[in-house]
Amino acid sequence: MLKAEGLHVSISGVEILRGVTLTVARGTIVCLLGRNGAGKTTTIKTIMGFYKPVKGRVTIDNMELTSKSVHERVKYGVSYAPEDLRIFPWLTVEENIKLAAKLAGRNVDEAIEIALGVFPEIRGFLKRQGFYLSGGEKRMVAIARALAQNPKYMLLDELLEGLAPIVVERLSKALREIASKGVGILIAESNVMLAKRIVDEAYIIERGEIIYSGSIDKALETENIARILGVKIKP
Repeated sequence: MLKAEGLHVSISGVEILRGVTLTVARGTIVCLLGRNGAGKTTTIKTIMGFYKPVKGRVTIDNMELTSKSVHERVKYGVSYAPEDLRIFPWLTVEENIKLAAKLAGRNVDEAIEIALGVFPEIRGFLKRQGFYLSGGEKRMVAIARALAQNPKYMLLDELLEGLAPIVVERLSKALREIASKGVGILIAESNVMLAKRIVDEAYIIERGEIIYSGSIDKALETENIARILGVKIKP
């Protein structure tokens, strides 16, 4: 179980997170939903170790990670794909994936095979440089690169936003396949209709606080939460 417990985070003297608590079990897809600026990315980055909480802690399978570096968290089984993807533009797709695996101490050839097992279409552009990838291809590589680190848990920040429906469906299918292999997935997302396609459970964050946890359908029955998520309730 990946747990964030009572996270309080301040950046430049401004309190961004106020007691955020959430859990992700292995084999499940959990979504952190909220509008822009609600604290989704800060939560993901704090769990990953980019920000240090003023209060609270992060654990993975009862192991304390709060004081661990980003690199150490990768070693313990947490991988991350940021919103801006960070695909190295002048490295090939193969080099991007192998570099991630190497930094995590994984066998690079096995990492490529694992990636191709989930995204066989990557084989067609393995030798292409990141600069020349489409938006959908970059998302595939970002997920494949996170998967290449052999994670127990994956943190994905807004990876479905702005994509064509057919690409969203392809990525959703891949995430369900990854989860079926026992990987816990936490996705930060602002589009509730995209999240509904794949998640097992959702947390809704507003102004740095978790205001709901449970199913998305149940959340949308509450007028205030539906309004926050930008969904109109039919009269």
